[in-house]
Amino acid sequence: MKRIILLYFCIILIPAFSVEKKALFIPRDDLPFHQFSAKGDFSILPSDELWPEVLQIVSSGDGSNVQIVAQNLPEFSLKDLNQVLWLKVENLKELKDLWFYASDSSDFSNRIVFMVSQDPSQLREGEWCRVSLPLSSGQIWGNPDLSKLTSYQIWMNDRGGSPVTLQMGPVFLEESLPPSALVFSFDDGWKTQISAAAPLMSQYGLKGTAYIIPALIGTPGYMDLDDLKRLINDYGWSVGSHYLEPINNFDSAEVRSLFEKQRQWFENAGISMNDFSYPNGMHDQELLTIVPDYFRTGRTIIEFPESLPPGNPYKLRMLNVIPSTSLDVIENRIQTMADRGELLILVFHKIESVSQFETELTVERFEEICRIAARSGRENLNMESVYPRF
Repeated sequence: MKRIILLYFCIILIPAFSVEKKALFIPRDDLPFHQFSAKGDFSILPSDELWPEVLQIVSSGDGSNVQIVAQNLPEFSLKDLNQVLWLKVENLKELKDLWFYASDSSDFSNRIVFMVSQDPSQLREGEWCRVSLPLSSGQIWGNPDLSKLTSYQIWMNDRGGSPVTLQMGPVFLEESLPPSALVFSFDDGWKTQISAAAPLMSQYGLKGTAYIIPALIGTPGYMDLDDLKRLINDYGWSVGSHYLEPINNFDSAEVRSLFEKQRQWFENAGISMNDFSYPNGMHDQELLTIVPDYFRTGRTIIEFPESLPPGNPYKLRMLNVIPSTSLDVIENRIQTMADRGELLILVFHKIESVSQFETELTVERFEEICRIAARSGRENLNMESVYPRF
């Protein structure tokens, strides 16, 4: 006989984040989940890691999906709430789809779908991971009433090579921290960030964060040390660290040596620096274990809505703004994501009179984005100011 999970609600206060959390469900040896698919398997297992018991789901290994469903539950709401899941995946390379559905009907005809596999960087092989799912990361199918949901489903399938095992701990609903934060983030330290971007942003009451490459400061086309200090003192920006090339293939000794030299450079320059931007967004598990020793945050180039507080402050997600990025997309992100107490990081590089490359934005285009941000009324902060909200 299949074992199932008890779904119930309670209030838990988590002082570390100053955010109220509600337990959506906690794995136990009772009922209401059952298996809807013909393939795969699931059970409740004892655990001595984080929780007494965990839900375990195993795919068939032939590419078929396994669906675990709970229907006709007491009503629950996802309005203005983020889901926080604890997940551990074995054989991650074989994971194809991992989706979580919530519906206001037992047949799931109207539902919101959260596709965790769309952002696999949130998962690590064989490790418990805190996965944050902002409401805006869900895809609406039909017209569900998000304040009166009664059914929940977990959908998983592998790539057809071998089975995938998913273990799942409690699922929490986390109230967003109002207000949300909108961050203008700039990479590399180009001269136009002080000559064009900062003055324009100042006209609209905006500030940013410049992730600079110390080795390039003072070279042709890049800011010098006086420019950096003007950004901080005159325009209210903060400064973070960046590098010339991806470092995820460096050995740990090389990475630590690089970070120590960078921190020393900033200290000698008299500049406060606590945040890091991964070169080309490239990072791996080893790098993620080193970055926290030197920085408070790490920013990726993963385009996925970010919660506040973030699921992982060392894998901050963002929206990369390039010439082909639609202004409608930017405006929609600012409105819909910020409405739910989320962190929206816009990433820019060079601001030029004429755009010739993918990393260059024209002054006119950039000013339109500044207008959209200012008109939205959303709170704009630099990374130094956002961090206390983590």
